[in-house]
Amino acid sequence: AGGLAGDGAALHAVLAEMARLLEQSDMRATDLALTLRRHGGTALDPRLAEIDAAVNALDFERAAPLCRQLLQQTPP
Repeated sequence: AGGLAGDGAALHAVLAEMARLLEQSDMRATDLALTLRRHGGTALDPRLAEIDAAVNALDFERAAPLCRQLLQQTPP
C-alpha cells in the first residue's frame, strides 16, 4: 500500500523526470504530481505535499528546487 513512497527507485525516477519538466516549465509536471498524489506519496512525505502544492499553483520556479532537493535525498 506504500505505492511510490515505498519504492525508492520508482520515486527517484518520478522526481528526476518531474524536476526536468519543472525546469523546462513543462505542464506535464502536473501529470507527475497527480501520479505522486494518487500513489500516496504526498500523504506520507510533507516535502512531496509542498512540491505538489507548488505544482498545483503552477509555481514551477518554487517547485523545481524543492523537487531537486528531495531528489538528492532519495536513493536511486
